[in-house]
Amino acid sequence: MVAAERCDNDSKAIDALPTPAYRVRKSALFFRIGVGLFLTLSGLLAIASCASNGSSPLKWQAATTVLEPEVVFDLVLNNVSDKTPVAEIESMLEQVEMSPLGRNQEQDLWLVRFNFDVLCGRLGCLHTIVSRDSDPMMTDQIWTHYLQPDSPTGSAFALVSPPNGEVELSKFLCLEITQVSHGSLVHRTHCYQNGSYRVVVEEQLAL
Repeated sequence: MVAAERCDNDSKAIDALPTPAYRVRKSALFFRIGVGLFLTLSGLLAIASCASNGSSPLKWQAATTVLEPEVVFDLVLNNVSDKTPVAEIESMLEQVEMSPLGRNQEQDLWLVRFNFDVLCGRLGCLHTIVSRDSDPMMTDQIWTHYLQPDSPTGSAFALVSPPNGEVELSKFLCLEITQVSHGSLVHRTHCYQNGSYRVVVEEQLAL
C-alpha cells in the first residue's frame, strides 16, 4: 500500500515538471530579453560616450569653394611628383576636399584630403592640415599623413574638444582618427600643440 502511494506521488511529481519544449521556449524568451537589454544598454553607453566628449563628424567641402583655384593647385603641386603634367594637376582640383578645424585671431586651420590615385596607396590617401593667415593666397602645411577614410566602426574621423590639461588653450578642435594597423584598431586623438597637431591620447583595440 505504501509502495503504491509512493509510486502514485512520484507519477504526479513527474507530471508536474515542465515539458522539455516549455523549458526551451522559456530559455529562448529569457535569452531574447537578455540580448535586448544588452543592445539597449550598449546603445545608451555609445550615446553617452559621444555626448561626453562632444564628438562630431567632419564637414567636408570642395577645396575650390574655400580657396582660390590657384591655391588649391599649389597644394596639389607641392605633394605630387615634379614630373606630373600641369593638365593632370588641373584635373585633380575638384577632387580635393577640406574640413574646418577652427580659427583664432591669427589663423584658421583646415584638414585637406586628396581623393585621387596619384596620392592614394596601400596606407590610404594623403591628408594634410593647412594653416591660413590674413593672406588668402598663402597656406602652410603643418601636418601630413596617409590615412584610410573609413574604419570598421564607420568614419575614420571625428572632431572633439581638447581633453582638459592635455593641450594648450586654443580655438582649434582635436581630431580623432581611427585606423586599422597590424590586425588592431588604433584610435588616436590629435590636438593642436606648438604649431602642429600631435597625438595626446592613443588606444589600441583588438578587432
